[in-house]
Amino acid sequence: MKTKLCTLLSLSLLSACGGGGGSGAQSVPPEARSHSDIPQAINVDISPRTTTVFPGETLEGSYEFFSSSIPTSLDGSSFHWETSNHTTISYNKTYTVGDDDTLVDDSIKFCVTPINRGDRKQGEQQCSEPVLIIEKPKPEPIQIVISDDKSELRLFAYDKYQNLPIDGIKYIWRTVKADYSAPVGQYYPYSRKEEGNSVEACVEKKDSGALVACSQPYTIQPIDGLAPTADVEDFGRIVKSGQTVALKYTFNDEDGDEEDTSKSLFTWYVGDQKQSNHGQTFTPDKNMALNTLKGCITPYSKTGSPKAGEETCNQRTLIYSSDPSAPEATELHISGAKFEGHKVTGSYQYFDKNHDPESNSMYEWRIHRETDTNDYEIVSHDLSYTLQKGDEGRGNTIEFCVTPHDATSPGSQTCIKEDIAWFEGKGRFDETGKVVPVLKGYPSFKSSNWESMDGGMWAFNSVNPNSPAPFDGTSVLASLFRGQPVLFCIDLNGEPNSKQNHICREMKTYSNNKLLTFDNQSFKGKLARVFDANDPTRIAFPYKVKLKVTKGGKTKTFFWPITWEQLMTLDDRDWQLFAEKYHHGVVDYVKMKPIDAQKFCSNYYRNGTFPMMRETGDWVPNRPTFFDYEAPDVLRWGPNRKIYANGVYFQGEMVGGKRAHIDTKYLFSCVSRSEDTN
Repeated sequence: MKTKLCTLLSLSLLSACGGGGGSGAQSVPPEARSHSDIPQAINVDISPRTTTVFPGETLEGSYEFFSSSIPTSLDGSSFHWETSNHTTISYNKTYTVGDDDTLVDDSIKFCVTPINRGDRKQGEQQCSEPVLIIEKPKPEPIQIVISDDKSELRLFAYDKYQNLPIDGIKYIWRTVKADYSAPVGQYYPYSRKEEGNSVEACVEKKDSGALVACSQPYTIQPIDGLAPTADVEDFGRIVKSGQTVALKYTFNDEDGDEEDTSKSLFTWYVGDQKQSNHGQTFTPDKNMALNTLKGCITPYSKTGSPKAGEETCNQRTLIYSSDPSAPEATELHISGAKFEGHKVTGSYQYFDKNHDPESNSMYEWRIHRETDTNDYEIVSHDLSYTLQKGDEGRGNTIEFCVTPHDATSPGSQTCIKEDIAWFEGKGRFDETGKVVPVLKGYPSFKSSNWESMDGGMWAFNSVNPNSPAPFDGTSVLASLFRGQPVLFCIDLNGEPNSKQNHICREMKTYSNNKLLTFDNQSFKGKLARVFDANDPTRIAFPYKVKLKVTKGGKTKTFFWPITWEQLMTLDDRDWQLFAEKYHHGVVDYVKMKPIDAQKFCSNYYRNGTFPMMRETGDWVPNRPTFFDYEAPDVLRWGPNRKIYANGVYFQGEMVGGKRAHIDTKYLFSCVSRSEDTN
C-alpha cells in the first residue's frame, strides 16, 4: 500500500513538471525555468537636468532598475553622491549642496549600484553626468539707470537689476533748473531748450521719504532734426570803396531751435578771394573797386542736431569807386505806336566811367506842334506816356528826354524826337483818279485798307506789310464811299478785329495843299467835298457830283443832294435860315420848302434847275437810296406838273403819290432842264 502511494506520487510529480513518457507528455523550455541574473541600472540622471549648480541648491538622482531574472528580482540597489575624486558625500537619493562653498569648482555625480533584493546579486555601478558646483553670485546693488527715448522726447528711469520691491517706493527727478518743477514717476519729458541740462533719477520710500538710490547724472542730448538755414538779403544800396556795408539775413530753423549768434560764421568774398574779415560788416578799400563783392553766412543753432547749416550768400554786386564822375544817357529809343490812346515807352543806355550805379534818373516827354521846336508842352515825367487827344496833328512830333543821375550828381540831359503818326493823301480825290497815303511816324504794320466813316465799307486792302494800296476812285467800289470822309487803316499784327491793333485815321486836306486835288467842276469848286463846316480840313469823297443822263434825245444833268455843311459855306445868302437839317447816317442833308428849294437850285446851277425829278422815269444816279424809297418827304415833280412829297412813277403816272405842301420842308436834289441834243 505504501509503495503504491509513492509510485502515484512520483507519476504525479512527473506529470506536473512536464516529464514522463507517452505521447501526451511536454518538456519545460529552458527560458521558462526559474533563474537569477545580474541586474542593471539604466538612465541614471540628475533632476533638474543641468551642468552647473550653486551652493544651497538641491538635486535629485533618478534611474531605472532592470532585472532579467525569473521571476523578476525586486530592486535592492544602493546609490550615493560622489565628487570628482570619487569621495562619497551622500547616500541619499537627494542632495543639497552645502553653503560653505567647500565644493565650489568641484563636480559631483549621482551613482547607482544595481542589486537584487533576494539573492543580492550585484550589477555594475552606473553614474550620471557630472554637475559643476560654481560660486553663488553675490547680490547686485540697487542701480538706477536712465534711458533716452528720443522719438518721444522723454527720459525713462528703471532699476537695472530689478532688486527694488514693487510697492512702497516712488521715482523722483532732480534737475539743476531751479525754476523747473521736476516730475514724479519713471518718465521725464523734455524739450529742445533743455539740451545740455543735467538731470538724475532717484528712488525713495513712500512712507518715510528715505532715499533708496539715485542714478548717475544724465546730460540731455541734442535732438536730431534739420540743419538751420539763412535767407540773405542783397545789398540794398550802392556799394562803394571806403563805405561799410552790413550783411542782413533771416535765421530759419524748422525745428524751432534758436540761433547761436556767437557761432554763426560770416564770410566775405571780393572776386573769388575769401577775406579775413569774419564779422557781419565789411568795408572795401580803394583797391577793390570794379571787383565784385558778396557776403555769406553759415548759420548755427543753439540746440538740436545738426547745429551748423550750409553757407548761404547774397548776389554779387559791383564795388564802385568813390571818385566823382558825371553819368551819361546814350542810345535813346522810343517804342510803341505813336497814335492817340497808345502808349509809347522810352529806353536808353546808362553809362558812368567810374561805374557808379544809376539812381533816380529823370525823364521828360514833350509834344511839339506844327514843327515848332522851340514851343513844346511837357506832358509826362514817367518812362512811358499814353498819347492824348490833340497830340496828333500835321507836323507834330514827340520828344523823349533823359537826365541821368547817379547817387551823388546828375549828368547832361539827352533827347530824341520823332514824328507823331500822321498821313496825307497824294493824288486826285474823285472818280477820275487815285490817292496814295503818305505816312509819317507810322510803325511797322502787317496789312492795311480803306474804310468809310460810318464803317459800312471796307475796300482796297493790302496784305503786304508796310505797303498800302491806293484809294482807287475809278473803281465801282469807290461809289459806296460817296458823301463820306475816307479812313486809312492799318493792322499792327494782321488782326483787323483787334481794336487795339486796328488803327484808322481820317484823310484830310489843308490850305495850299498841292498833294491832293479835287473835281474842279463841282459846285463852286468845294460843295462836293465839304463834310464839316466847322473843320475845313475834313473832306468827303465827291463821286460823280453831277451826271448827265440822255433819254429820248433829251439830256438832263443830275446833281448830288446838297449837305448842311456845304450850305454853311455859301456866303452870298443865309440859306440856312430857309433850311432844316436832316441827319442820316454820318451826313446831314438839307430840307427846304418847295419854293425855296427851287430858288436854290436855279440860283446855283447853270441852265436853270429844279429841286426835284421833273418827268416820268427821272432818277438821280448814285444818290442815297432813301431819296427814292425810304423817306416820305422827298420832293418829286409829277407828269402833270404837280409837286409830290412821295410816291413812285409807274407807266407815266404817279402811284401812291402825296401832294407836297407849300409850307412844309422836304429833302431835295437839283435837276437841270432837258436839253435837246439833236
